[in-house]
Amino acid sequence: MRGLLSLLLRARTTGRESPTYRAILDLGTSQTKALVVRADGRESVILGAAAAPHEASVSSTSGGPMDVLAMVRSCDRALRQAEEMTARCCGSQVVPDWVVLGVPNCLTAFLTHTVTHRRSEAGRRVTERELGDVVQRAQRLALQELGDNVNPRLGCPEGNLELLESGVAGVKVDGHGVTTPVGLHGETITVTVFNVVVPAPYRILLRTVASELGLEILDVMSSWQALASAIPDRRAVCIDVGGSGTDIVLVHSSRAWDTARVPLGGLGFTAQIARAFRLSRSDAERCKLAYSLGQLDAGLEERLRAALDEVLAEWLRELEKALTPLCGSEGLPRQIVLCGGGSSLPGIVESVGDHPWMSRLNCSGDPEVRAMLPERVPGILDGTAQLRDAQYACAVALAAYATGGAAHSAVWERFLSAVKRPDVLADSGVGT
Repeated sequence: MRGLLSLLLRARTTGRESPTYRAILDLGTSQTKALVVRADGRESVILGAAAAPHEASVSSTSGGPMDVLAMVRSCDRALRQAEEMTARCCGSQVVPDWVVLGVPNCLTAFLTHTVTHRRSEAGRRVTERELGDVVQRAQRLALQELGDNVNPRLGCPEGNLELLESGVAGVKVDGHGVTTPVGLHGETITVTVFNVVVPAPYRILLRTVASELGLEILDVMSSWQALASAIPDRRAVCIDVGGSGTDIVLVHSSRAWDTARVPLGGLGFTAQIARAFRLSRSDAERCKLAYSLGQLDAGLEERLRAALDEVLAEWLRELEKALTPLCGSEGLPRQIVLCGGGSSLPGIVESVGDHPWMSRLNCSGDPEVRAMLPERVPGILDGTAQLRDAQYACAVALAAYATGGAAHSAVWERFLSAVKRPDVLADSGVGT
């Protein structure tokens, strides 16, 4: 699929190419974003980047595009363009053999589960064995809850889920957050675990896509934790404005804590432009892009802004409804981070900042709203010097998380992997 030139380049570089070269494919709801990355220790360098639209939009109700070859074509176009860009950074074209696949969040379910263990001897130091017992108890209860409740949400028949990622979101001793409680004294240990699941048929589809592209799967991940890991604030909300919807992640200390989704995103803004100006969808999308880039004359820009006011107000109302139960008694965090292609729409960051959150949600002060741009993602460098578009923020976060996230979660892997999964959750098959 990637052409004779790519095959020749692959054959020519196989003997000398480091396995730290990998492709990142962020499979969004309306387009694929592709990166070619070189991982150097715990820091990565982006050597090429490109995006290509899907021939069919992805949604949670459809279970993803069923035309596998259409999905392959989208990935192929984006990846070939990203590989071509590497020649300008490296002097010769880089064609990776390994790929990290980012699953659209609408096709995953994310669940945290918290357990508090009251210790019989508060003056005794916490041992690794005691901590392991608490982590495993939390994980057993979490997997049971997943098996009971997640299938209807993702529209999957029984026994048709795969566990995509597990980890520890946070640990506290007597209510105070710690990196590890081993060696500390205290009356209680509180552990919160997270699990991400995906429909098993979609994982099969991803294996087929990778095979058609001639790539070996290094990892498959949701962007929930990747986005959270890119936010350094103690507590924040990340709003990822995608094509078919908007994903919301509640973040605690760079870890995803809870998630929600609003079924209105960039395609809804495009549809409003098409209605208001009687344009085709493709022309409306081009008009929206020109508006985002500041390429329209002042008169047309003003008319377009007015046309979008109604749908933008609806989007804010839906955000508020989703955030109310998500934030709970702690209220809305002051830090609100926007990312995704839809966040490039002029005025959207200001609209979120001007919304009367304080009068409707418990908030300690005016929220500080900012955009997550690719260059602000820690642990990764842009070797192309061209990634200024917010649509690439999630792909860049996935690249950074694929490099540094595994080391962070490995501390807990031994405890979590010892817990037997219920029959409803199949083996994750990561890397296969």
